[in-house]
Amino acid sequence: MIKTILLVDPDPQSVASLRKILARAGHRVQLALDGRTAVKDFERLRPDLVLMQDRLPVFDGLEACRRMKQISGAEHLAVALLTAPRSHEILLETGCDAYIEKPFEHDELFETVRELIVRGSALPHPQELATEGRIDLPILPNTPELTEEDVDLAFARALVGAPSAGASA
Repeated sequence: MIKTILLVDPDPQSVASLRKILARAGHRVQLALDGRTAVKDFERLRPDLVLMQDRLPVFDGLEACRRMKQISGAEHLAVALLTAPRSHEILLETGCDAYIEKPFEHDELFETVRELIVRGSALPHPQELATEGRIDLPILPNTPELTEEDVDLAFARALVGAPSAGASA
């Protein structure tokens, strides 16, 4: 299933790199260049995930995240911040669902995106979940467990365009 990710980043090189990674994983990527546009697009598009730089024009990613989480009916949509090292408490106060400290590895980004999409909704995250620059998300009750093999197979099918096991020809 194709997921929509709102990528918020004013840097063309970063956008090209992130867009390529996300598109390869089979996601539809929408782009916003500043905090104000990101909030408007978030409200209009209701993306499955927002992946946002912390340093943005107009207002920063922290303020954009706070505003997104206050939009009625959109509180459950996931927001992940790409951030310079900051206090975990400051980041958690924004309501973000995850954050990745820069510089980050593509695998770390990919894993965080996968976790947020698999869970399908944002969860409140207590401070004790913050470890080593990111938040480990708890498993939702009644959420099917996916093995690493399941995920690898799903992404392999998405990358080559193969039909899934349940799809009709």
